[in-house]
Amino acid sequence: MRNGEGYKDPTAGKALRKCGVMREANLERADQLRPKVPTLDGWSEAEEQELVIKWSELNPALKWLFHIPNGGSRHPAEAVHLKRMGVKPGVPDLFLPLPVPPYHGLWIEMKSQTGRPTALQTEWLEWLRSQGYAAYVCHGAEAAINCLKMYLEGAHDEA
Repeated sequence: MRNGEGYKDPTAGKALRKCGVMREANLERADQLRPKVPTLDGWSEAEEQELVIKWSELNPALKWLFHIPNGGSRHPAEAVHLKRMGVKPGVPDLFLPLPVPPYHGLWIEMKSQTGRPTALQTEWLEWLRSQGYAAYVCHGAEAAINCLKMYLEGAHDEA
């Protein structure tokens, strides 16, 4: 695979291809979402999540997977408006409202390879688990994709 400047870039799809997550043609499309050069810490959380969403679009069982837009920088007026509408800090990034017994659905908090959940994010994940949901922190696209696959297969405790 080649990055945006034409250099061979094995990092983008090698790990996903190795674990059998994606076919070669889909990896090429997914790689186009990646930046030309990774940051010193690797791909950003947003870039990892974009890859997960693109991958999920290839699986009909994941049609209802969606992102909760709680984070990010916003104009102060928009932030106030969203807070009035019920945006809450710490809510996980992705939700799959598909019950797979014994769970009511799957919540995923995306993190970069080096990212760590905040105290509020951890509190949300623990509360969601107590309410009968599967809820995980996933470091990178590969972890999130594997988590989604295992959830759909019913192998929740291994994610």
